[in-house]
Amino acid sequence: MIKKGFLLITILLIQNLLFAQDIHILEKIDSLQSRGNGFYTRGLFPSQMGLVGGRKMYEDNNIFFTALTLYTLQSIKNQFSIKGKFLISNMSGCAKNLYPLYQNRQWGPTYNFYQTHPDRPFPGLKILSGMKKFRLADDLDDTSIIYLLLHTNDSLNAAVKKRMEAQAKSPKKVTSTFKKYRNYKAYRTWFAHKMKQDMDICVMSNALLFVIRKGLPLDSTDSCTITLIKKMVNENEIMKHGYIVSSHYQKSPVILYHLSRLISVANNPELNGLIPKIVTDLKYELKISKNAMDRVILISSLYRLHQKVDFSFSYNNLNKAMQSFYWFMANPFSGSNVTIKRIIGRKGLLNFEYKSEAYYWSLVLELQSLTGAKINYGSNFEETVMIKN
Repeated sequence: MIKKGFLLITILLIQNLLFAQDIHILEKIDSLQSRGNGFYTRGLFPSQMGLVGGRKMYEDNNIFFTALTLYTLQSIKNQFSIKGKFLISNMSGCAKNLYPLYQNRQWGPTYNFYQTHPDRPFPGLKILSGMKKFRLADDLDDTSIIYLLLHTNDSLNAAVKKRMEAQAKSPKKVTSTFKKYRNYKAYRTWFAHKMKQDMDICVMSNALLFVIRKGLPLDSTDSCTITLIKKMVNENEIMKHGYIVSSHYQKSPVILYHLSRLISVANNPELNGLIPKIVTDLKYELKISKNAMDRVILISSLYRLHQKVDFSFSYNNLNKAMQSFYWFMANPFSGSNVTIKRIIGRKGLLNFEYKSEAYYWSLVLELQSLTGAKINYGSNFEETVMIKN
């Protein structure tokens, strides 16, 4: 009996040692979650936005980064100790009352990037936040990621998918992409009737992720979307024209991260055929990348596709890299004619860049979970190093 008790204590001690740093990062993410301070409703993870090339950043209480952070943590939750699982569950629980605030204005089953009850578009910019014309339509990105967090039944999931398909089957062609892609009835970016549509390869990836994770049957819209993704990848659009085929994300490392995540989950023969090309692109980007956070998501993507890479990251350098790392853009030209996007979109004129520290640390945790990287402890958090060799 004593031996069994000793063995149990030993196992628990080893488990705590193995997951100590995970807990450290989780506690940091938890500390960033709002407890309710007026601008940030309780449960939100703060994010910032600013004009491309501008010096000033504005606080932004969108739901997207909160959903992304929690989805990333939920996807690796089972690898944590009891304490880690509790922290993730607690953070998720704090956010569960937020989603209705961002639900469709008529309480339909779709979601908006900004708060809709009441409407608060661009809340950090007073000049825009009070104007009705700056209200955004609901979008597939927010809707997909939020539904991946929610425990929803098959009938509701199917109803959401039907709304996604309705946009894809609209007779209006999307003129914001190259002519060779305009006839594809693939998933579009917005649930919109008046707003100009767009087709973004990252948004399409998130829509497919929702469909596959929820176990919904693949139909003609899904097949068409997969075919379009294949064509864009094989024709090297990700590397040459990211600002056209993904006007809301634009950067090759972020686009490749979305595609790798989808492929690793879908296990779809057609998507699997893209692996050699995507691995080649990932390795090229890793060779030229200078920002440590770009390297984090590139390496995570390679490991998802069963490619091993040695690496070493100090948390101090990661923290510095996060200051100039932007996940996506609010692009006023996303629905513009492709010629306008070529001229203006490439330079990012009037685009807003968005970032979130909490989400970025969840990406670091994801890297550790995917790779089994070791942690060399420093005297404090910033001096800690994550290493894989």
